[in-house]
Amino acid sequence: MGYWYTEPGGTSLFAPLGVRNADGTDMRWGDGPADELCAGLTALIDRLRSETGRYPSVAEIDAQKRTAWEMRRALRAAAAAFRQDLGRPPSRWEIAAGLNFADAAIALEAAVTADLSPGDSVVLRTEGHQGVRAVVQSIDLGESDEGALEVLVAVRTEDGGELRLEPRHIEGNQQGPQ
Repeated sequence: MGYWYTEPGGTSLFAPLGVRNADGTDMRWGDGPADELCAGLTALIDRLRSETGRYPSVAEIDAQKRTAWEMRRALRAAAAAFRQDLGRPPSRWEIAAGLNFADAAIALEAAVTADLSPGDSVVLRTEGHQGVRAVVQSIDLGESDEGALEVLVAVRTEDGGELRLEPRHIEGNQQGPQ
């Protein structure tokens, strides 16, 4: 498990040796704590999906990334891993950096691709296509107009139409109207 130098708040994943926290310690982050935060995001996505009956949006995940019980548990585990590996607890700046590196879109893409594959039949839940059956063509990370990562699922409807939708508009592996 590796550790690297980073910048306060996570503005850069890798920084040269000597970047310091406000308390004078080196700014560090590593694979072990990052894995714990990723597990927290996965648990948060699973809960939101269970509660809403659909995949959550990246915005819904981000809105709870710092407050959800799954993430608080993950932060405790990340701090424990950090302490075990480096012999000190992470600073609040390192925690902020770690949370910034824990990307909701990447975690959502992993959750979606664990459930869906190209060729799977799904039912759409979007305006104008409510209850329409479609076949998954691809699942990709894209970039919004603001430069944020987003997950997009390309589908082909039975009438030959092609759409690229956020996963929240898709029911996984369902049989649609016959």
